[in-house]
Amino acid sequence: MQLSYDRKMMMPVITYSRRGGMTLEALYRLYPETIKQVFIDPIKGIDMNEIGKVAVDLGVQEKQSTLSFLIKNLYECFT
Repeated sequence: MQLSYDRKMMMPVITYSRRGGMTLEALYRLYPETIKQVFIDPIKGIDMNEIGKVAVDLGVQEKQSTLSFLIKNLYECFT
């Protein structure tokens, strides 16, 4: 999982993949279909429903509150 800024969309984006063990750059090359992104509206902030979907996509729905806490705090550091 990575939190970065998409210059084309001009907003922060969470990029993630259920497939692990390598960098996102390697995943883009080898398994581009596994990459998912969630854009964060800088005015509205993080949409917790979207974070819930990320947890389900990653197969960690039982850890949704922990993931939400982590992403929320990373975003606060980012802004």
